Amino acid sequence: MNKVSVIIPVYNNVKYLERCLKSVFSQNMEQMEVICIDDGSTDESILILSDYANRYGNLRLFHQENKGAGSARNLGIAKASGEFIAFLDADDFYYDNMALRKLYYTAKESGALICGGSVCSFRNGILTLDNLHREAKFTRNGLMAYSDYPVCYGFWRFIYKKDLLVKNNIFFPDYRRCQDLPFLIKAMCESGYFYAVEDYVYCYRKEHKEVYFTRQKITDYTKGMRDCLILSQKYRISELHTEIINMIHRQLAAMMYMEINNGCSELISILEEINQAITEELIIKNRLICKSIYLLSPEEIPEYILAAGQRKEQFIERLKNCDNVYVYGAGKVGKRVVRFLLEQNVNIRSVVVTSKDQNPDCVENVKVCGIDEIVWTGDEIILIATFAYMQDEIEQEILHRGNTNIEKIDIEEFTLYERKFWF
Repeated sequence: MNKVSVIIPVYNNVKYLERCLKSVFSQNMEQMEVICIDDGSTDESILILSDYANRYGNLRLFHQENKGAGSARNLGIAKASGEFIAFLDADDFYYDNMALRKLYYTAKESGALICGGSVCSFRNGILTLDNLHREAKFTRNGLMAYSDYPVCYGFWRFIYKKDLLVKNNIFFPDYRRCQDLPFLIKAMCESGYFYAVEDYVYCYRKEHKEVYFTRQKITDYTKGMRDCLILSQKYRISELHTEIINMIHRQLAAMMYMEINNGCSELISILEEINQAITEELIIKNRLICKSIYLLSPEEIPEYILAAGQRKEQFIERLKNCDNVYVYGAGKVGKRVVRFLLEQNVNIRSVVVTSKDQNPDCVENVKVCGIDEIVWTGDEIILIATFAYMQDEIEQEILHRGNTNIEKIDIEEFTLYERKFWF
């Protein structure tokens, strides 16, 4: 039996695949197999895969028509002979050549069915924790009860006992978005525990992963979040239940509302299932980011979208009348806000970041400045364009410097602004 099977779904990853594969075959891990699934690539990825298959006898190459990464990973699980299974995305790579060895032998020594390490991001040629999820770094080594530490970020940072997956029918749902989160949560809930390793094991490449949502992706994303909410309800994990509700409101709700208003009847039934799965006694009230834990009813959605359209116009007009508009944040949200404002002919003085060391020089040709470089005049508007969990800390930092004209970008409503739905 192999000790570890590394499963890599590949779809048109020619730009990044070479580094990914090099990081795998440099692992100091004996009895390892690498299972690559070509998910109907149309670029030269298959040439790279064939070359590596010829060079390495422990690479097993499979082909399927394009069905998505979840389907490809399920095929990999079915074909795997390893005691443990690892998942690696074809545009990411392992942190060093000890990553898998560290996870495998830690799992064996501890008896853990799931073992995972910390994640760093790779952006603009730099390894960093900047703009990664707050759960990216484990702060201690040790066995964790999932109910005490319900991590739901980065399924690929863990290795999983194959028997755990097969015996409990834990596979990736057939969704084009959000198939990884239900997989991770179900595996964690069935295991009950996981072993956390402080050391970095996985490098997540960030710069190209901006997602454009189609109706199908929004529908699949909604199904995935519904599945997660039901799992958190079934296993009675309050922190997880609260976080999933926050994620739905922060990342998904506005897109759902748009598509329902556009006539997507399938989403109406899923919305109702989400509201039915919300369990008030499981919610940690002081961690909620939304005024109402429940999603709007289909009857309320048109009025909500109309009002958001009016707020959008007021928002743009207010910014156009200000000579000093600053956008705080150069990550995913910041880029979206800058792009949108430029499309609306709003003059942006600068993009502001805490530190320039790990950020680009420009965002959409707008100069990026460190917060200490700005000469504040008191007549500026500062838009905090980050994910919600970072905004309060940033707000306090700005207030400490004497600036009070601050607006936090509500990513839920801002999604409606971007789509220009009501025009």
